[in-house]
Amino acid sequence: YSGNVLARGKEVVIRAESILLTMDEDDVPTEMVARNQVVVSVGENEIFSKKAVWSPSQKTIVMTEDAKIREPGGVWTRGDEIILHLDTGRLEMKGAKPLEGPGDPLQDKLGR
Repeated sequence: YSGNVLARGKEVVIRAESILLTMDEDDVPTEMVARNQVVVSVGENEIFSKKAVWSPSQKTIVMTEDAKIREPGGVWTRGDEIILHLDTGRLEMKGAKPLEGPGDPLQDKLGR
């Protein structure tokens, strides 16, 4: 799928320029890869990246390639990899680096 794609889960919404959904021979999803201007909304958090991979078997969404999270209150943190554990709602960040906030380039680009 391409062109401002929206995918809704039970507690997660993913928006992206393109989404590739891989299915097995029984038409059961095995993986979904979202690319370009990816926004994952979970609770009050928004996670931005250039790539997000949903794995139903591992019950995770892994965001990479310029991954950032905007937490309540507008606090921004960048990470090399942000993992959302769908079964617990826990967020895990590898390589965390604080950002400045309202002047963040991705925020400005998306008009948020």
